[in-house]
Amino acid sequence: MKKILLLLFVFLFCLKGYASDTKVLPYKNIKQKAGIYYTEASGWTMKHQKNADIAFKRAENSFFSANTGMEFDTDCDYIFINKASLIGYSSSDLKFYKFIFNESNEYVLSEELTYSEAAQMFNDFRIILISDFSETTNSFIFNKKRRKENIMLLNDTPLSFDNYDFSTNNSKFKKYNINNALEITGKGLIQFATENDDAKTSPWFILLVR
Repeated sequence: MKKILLLLFVFLFCLKGYASDTKVLPYKNIKQKAGIYYTEASGWTMKHQKNADIAFKRAENSFFSANTGMEFDTDCDYIFINKASLIGYSSSDLKFYKFIFNESNEYVLSEELTYSEAAQMFNDFRIILISDFSETTNSFIFNKKRRKENIMLLNDTPLSFDNYDFSTNNSKFKKYNINNALEITGKGLIQFATENDDAKTSPWFILLVR
């Protein structure tokens, strides 16, 4: 029933709108097999540090140190360094994480970034929380003020977002690769959903751009 109501809502709000290709986040994703370095005094860097405390190389979504045998998994597919901090983004839960050493520098811990930390890091984006969407229609109205608007979805719920896609109500109903950030260039409807039936564990989300 909820799925039918959402489809009716789509037809009632039949505007001609679209989003551009998935917006690339404004930080350099660490490549596979690329090296990163950590020193207790200055933090993380991608620049080669001959006297670094520990040197790591990326392998899939993990990092391994050959000289110490230390390894840590990020569970993130977009990993970058910002202001000497190692940050990861997980597309399966739409969250950012910061990776830090424990007090004795024996292993690496992950901490979820707060809303304010993410907002400061991505100040060119308007952040929309998953909890901002209506509980009855799973929709959110976004009033577009400029020709181009950068928006970012940030998850503050226990929901997971595996196999979700962005799609729009243009003629091709084009799908976009999973990402939490979009560059909005027109008015209309953007759907964020999985191919699975709408349910409590995998609900549809509708972004209405006006």
